[in-house]
Amino acid sequence: MGQVGSGEGLPLTAAQTGMWYAQQLDPNNPCFRAAEALEIQGPVDPRLLERALRRTVAETEALRVRFTTDEREGAAGPEEHVRQVVEECEDWPLPLVDLRGEDDPAAAAHALMWADLDVPVDPRHARAFTFTLLRTADDRFTLYMAIHHIVMDGFSMTLFLPRLARIYTALESGDPVPEGQLAPLAQALADEADYRGSARMARDRAYWAEQLAAWGTSAHASRHWLRPARRFVRESGHLEAEAARGLRALARSARTGLATAAMAALALYVDRLGGREHADGQAGAASERSSSEQPSLDQDRSDAFGDVMLDVTVTARGGATREVPCMLANVLPLRVPAPSAGTVGDLLRRTAAQAKGLVRHQRYPFWEMVRELKAAPTLAGGMADWGINVMVYDPQVSFGRHPAVLHNLSNGPVTGMSVNVYDRPSDGSLRIDFQADPDTYPAAEVAAHHRRFLSLLRTLATCEGTRRVAEIDLATAAERDQVLAWGRGPALPVPATPLHAEFEQRVREEPDAVAVVCGPATGSTVLTRHQLNTRANRLAHLLLARGAGPGTTIALGLPRTEAYAVGLLAVLKTGAACLPLEAGHPAERTRTMLAQAAPLCVLAHEETAAHLPAEYTDGPRYAVPVVVTDAAPTRRLLETQPATDPAPHDLSRPPRQGDAAYLAFTSGSTGRPKGVVVEHRQLTHLFHDHLVSLIAEAERSANGRDGGGRKLRAGLTASFSFDTSWEAWLFLAAGHEVHLAEDGVRHDPAALVARIEEWRLDFLDLTPSYLRQLLDVGLFAPGGHQPGTLMVGGEALDQALWQRLRALPATTVLNYYGPTECTVDAVWCRLDARRDEPVLGRPQHNVRAYVLDHCGRLVPPGTRGELYLGGAQVARGYLGADALTAERFVPDPYAGRAGGDDGPGAGDRRDVEEGDGARMYRTGDLARWTDDGMLAYLGRADEQIKLRGVRIEPREVEAVLASHPRVAHVAVAAQRTGSPEGPLHLAAHIVPAPRAPGDDTQPATGLVGAELRSWAAGRLPAAMVPAVYVTHDALPLTPQGKLDRAALPTGTATAPPAADAAPRAARTPRERTLCTLFAAVLGVGETGLDDDFFALGGHSMTATRLLNRIRTELGADVSLGALYHAPTPGQLAKLLDTASDPCGTTDDAYAMLLPLRAGGGDRPLFCVHPAGGLGWCYATLAPHLPPSVPVHALQAQGLRDTGEPLAATFPGLLREYVARVRAVQARGPYRLLGWSLGGALAHAVAAHLQREGEEVELLALLDAAPIDPQLRVDPAGHPHLVRRLVTEALGSGLAEETQLSAVTRMLSHYAALLPTYTPSVYQGPALYLRATEPDPLASPSPRPTPDAWRSLITGPLTVHDLPCTHSALGEPPALARVGRLLTPYLSPGR
Repeated sequence: MGQVGSGEGLPLTAAQTGMWYAQQLDPNNPCFRAAEALEIQGPVDPRLLERALRRTVAETEALRVRFTTDEREGAAGPEEHVRQVVEECEDWPLPLVDLRGEDDPAAAAHALMWADLDVPVDPRHARAFTFTLLRTADDRFTLYMAIHHIVMDGFSMTLFLPRLARIYTALESGDPVPEGQLAPLAQALADEADYRGSARMARDRAYWAEQLAAWGTSAHASRHWLRPARRFVRESGHLEAEAARGLRALARSARTGLATAAMAALALYVDRLGGREHADGQAGAASERSSSEQPSLDQDRSDAFGDVMLDVTVTARGGATREVPCMLANVLPLRVPAPSAGTVGDLLRRTAAQAKGLVRHQRYPFWEMVRELKAAPTLAGGMADWGINVMVYDPQVSFGRHPAVLHNLSNGPVTGMSVNVYDRPSDGSLRIDFQADPDTYPAAEVAAHHRRFLSLLRTLATCEGTRRVAEIDLATAAERDQVLAWGRGPALPVPATPLHAEFEQRVREEPDAVAVVCGPATGSTVLTRHQLNTRANRLAHLLLARGAGPGTTIALGLPRTEAYAVGLLAVLKTGAACLPLEAGHPAERTRTMLAQAAPLCVLAHEETAAHLPAEYTDGPRYAVPVVVTDAAPTRRLLETQPATDPAPHDLSRPPRQGDAAYLAFTSGSTGRPKGVVVEHRQLTHLFHDHLVSLIAEAERSANGRDGGGRKLRAGLTASFSFDTSWEAWLFLAAGHEVHLAEDGVRHDPAALVARIEEWRLDFLDLTPSYLRQLLDVGLFAPGGHQPGTLMVGGEALDQALWQRLRALPATTVLNYYGPTECTVDAVWCRLDARRDEPVLGRPQHNVRAYVLDHCGRLVPPGTRGELYLGGAQVARGYLGADALTAERFVPDPYAGRAGGDDGPGAGDRRDVEEGDGARMYRTGDLARWTDDGMLAYLGRADEQIKLRGVRIEPREVEAVLASHPRVAHVAVAAQRTGSPEGPLHLAAHIVPAPRAPGDDTQPATGLVGAELRSWAAGRLPAAMVPAVYVTHDALPLTPQGKLDRAALPTGTATAPPAADAAPRAARTPRERTLCTLFAAVLGVGETGLDDDFFALGGHSMTATRLLNRIRTELGADVSLGALYHAPTPGQLAKLLDTASDPCGTTDDAYAMLLPLRAGGGDRPLFCVHPAGGLGWCYATLAPHLPPSVPVHALQAQGLRDTGEPLAATFPGLLREYVARVRAVQARGPYRLLGWSLGGALAHAVAAHLQREGEEVELLALLDAAPIDPQLRVDPAGHPHLVRRLVTEALGSGLAEETQLSAVTRMLSHYAALLPTYTPSVYQGPALYLRATEPDPLASPSPRPTPDAWRSLITGPLTVHDLPCTHSALGEPPALARVGRLLTPYLSPGR
């Protein structure tokens, strides 16, 4: 160590080192100076005071140091070397500023001091201190002292000031100056040098390593270093002496002291109102709670109690440094376990135990913790957003006979919120200062925190140690009254009239008024109220005769036509509950819903019945009766039913308001969807609220402020399984028209905008995600039709869209929020010019909203909490899930407070809507109250995701992906594409399972996203299928061994290039345009020719946007199916280039030869179409085969009506197939595959090729039967069969009319050729893939078997069983399994 005054100088203390590097990173920041204003209450002698001050500075070596730097060679190269040299320092000035002539001398003094504090000081080039003596009155002086924090800490001031006062007092009295007691700086440095490398430091390091590992701070602390604020705001106040005595007494009762009580109080405050950092997430804890542990709001909810971390400032001094004024202060993390759990005494004891360990090990430098233990810091030297410094060493000094009061101006660097507690022994009070970065905590917020914290301290000062902490309110009484008043929706009288009865009244009022419109203006289906009601009545009576009634459920599997309106009304009239089914959902999900709901029957049409599972499984197998309402027998039966409204005596029992009206299934965290049961009572309240707030507003927008005039046209564009679809039926019950958009229109933004214009709609209900697409293609464009009312909901509005919508000149825009569990809508607001920031609004009629902390206590305005909803629209609960219902639908302790009620006529269940029996729903959404009483949305409290209006539980998606045999572990998260501002998509992070030894069904190649996407698409709705798949060796874990979702990589995902090719750039104008369009739609910087649309985060909604842009930019009409088959710019450009004309691209999909994957250097696989004629289903097979194998589909002849002659005999037809094969591959060996009829055709083609002398390497028959020449089928007479066959051939999606007519024509032609068919024998082995599940819908009948081929194949027949039905073999999950089975047979060199 260098000596004082030597050229080498002294090293820096650990605390000085941290401060030095912090300032070097932000050298112009003035915050590194601490400052005090010493107010001397008497006429001191300025000359004597200057003498005393200069002598005290001379005795304080830390104030007289000069910092030097040089560069020295270190272990990792040149390093900056910093030293401090103690020098004589006698030439510094002490200005005396007389402010007695100012209008307000005290204010002038304050301004002068703060002007100086605003100037940054570089300790390399300037003195570390500034002193100024300010005279504000004849008998009043203020000594301003600003000292850079690198030379002195707060404790040093308790050494410096008493010494200054003693010297002055001695000088004034003429007594000798007492000997100096301030120890030299070298003494502290020697003590620190002894500490380094000592056994004590090793113990301290081990302690903090253990603490950090247990807390998991590396996983949860900030990834970024926070710079100290360049300015701060402060709020000061005092806890009166009586309350301070009570706080001390409380601390003594727990055998601890005042400092512990202050830290415990702040930990409690931060836990409840300050924005917690959790050691474990709430969602993870909640998911692991057993069903027997169902806490209520007035009990300890240990699952919700996280730990709190505070930064605590300590002196870090021992006996050797107690008299050394210098910078030694340390900031260490204090983790207080579960502050809100247990009693107040428990909280104090837990805090004391943690604080004791911290104090015992306080000398371990924080910067060593950062460097050695990898703690995540802020530049101010802390880890948490909230910190506390309890100073029980407030010096009491006098200058002679004149007392002095110390006023702190600045404590140095500030990040987040700092709380300083000063013990004032002179009067027994406590001074409490809150100071914060104003960019994070505005002044008003700091003042509110300060006010509440003082209130909490007063509460703790008067409570017993046995009081439960969770019962303590942190919001003030005035704040609680305010948020309760804001949270209570207006009272509205609501009659007990169900929705269908309201419609029946509209029928009686005006029977010939239009009720429902379906389809375009030319050729639309229009039903009047009378017609709709009559058809619904007949169906209702039929259902009643079959056992429907209150307590039963009817599933609706009807198409998007007037038939759905008929079915919905009919079910409501019977008293049964409706269960909407979505035709596009995978069969597995539909089976799960049916298994849970156990409906009496399913209503369907012939076109939708083919998509319904014939049975569902939940233990034993049960059949679901399907009533095909448009089948001839059913139509005849309906005509015999009464046309009158069913009367109460027609039902099995009188209907009640508490009967279920409908079931709505949402994503479930257990891996299964959960069904919400909504009763007629809640639906009725929704109707009457909307009648007043929404429908009346829409009437005024359309017809003028008086609301009179024509009926409104309400558009229904939502999926029937999305509960917002009820909005349109409310308009119907109110006497307005419902215009029902069919799937082909509602999924195409351009088509939907055109239909809105054609229908001249008055009301639209849209999600923000889809609304953006509609705006992009002309919705609300100037000069076009302007719907008078727009309802937006389903997901949060961003600020840009909010401002764009509120600027619409002729449209009233309403933002609605509400979970399914609270009957569609609960909170709403109108977008107007007075508010720039998006909000949810206020509760609607008879609804209550609360923002609560995790103990179920009200939080004040501006504070984040979880949103709970109570009142008349809270649903019954979850179907067959009592434990989950009890967890989410909890008692409402605030229902009877703040006066008022839900209004007269609230139904027959008033006793559970007010007082002790009322319930509220825990939404899981985070929210806050704005200053003017609006709810603002802040995100989720759990893992739930909301994308494009759809609620998604990641665990449900994870459960589906985890069931894939090649997946070991999986995590799903919502992540952004391209940039932090890019669109959200669902990303799956996968750890592949190792291949079992000897398992030939598992390819050695890596798991690819296309395979997993196909697997998920067969089991989940489209909106829940992840767009991006990222493989990992292992998923990131927290120190507790739990999944660390925050650590999942969020970088832009890209499609991997081919292993043997460099990334390709666009070459032609068309390729460049497509690459540009891909990038624009996906929100990424750029795309290459081989970037996969779906791997980059594309999904069905962004796909429609891309197709619209392609139509606009290139004049090419590309189908969504074509994009799935050609998902890269290069493939899509090739598809466009090979089409006869740009607008004829979609026709090429009906050619006999359809390339599914043209690239690859190996021999191709030819997949022959099933009876549906199309080979589109095989598109999902290609991703599961070796990438070197090209894949082509052979489709039926005659799908395109080109006028070309068709084959006249079956052998002639075979020659057409062979010609297409040879066009791709002139010579063998050949590979052929076929499913169902395709298997028989593949066999015939293989035999034909052998007769021509060619070799056939592979023949794979997928559950196929030989052709029966005696079979006679009239396709035109069996449209239902044709529709099913086409649907199977598509693989997914609904059949279109053009496809149905083409396949009907094709099947008629093929049937005419059957008499000319002669069986052939194939010379060689073959594979047979057998579907093992019974399939009552499949044809041919009886079931195909391998034995049927024994006489037609000379070689061995290898059989593989597939656990699916015959009809499902063309679906993505089954074809994924087929691909894995085929891969070993297609390996190179086989």
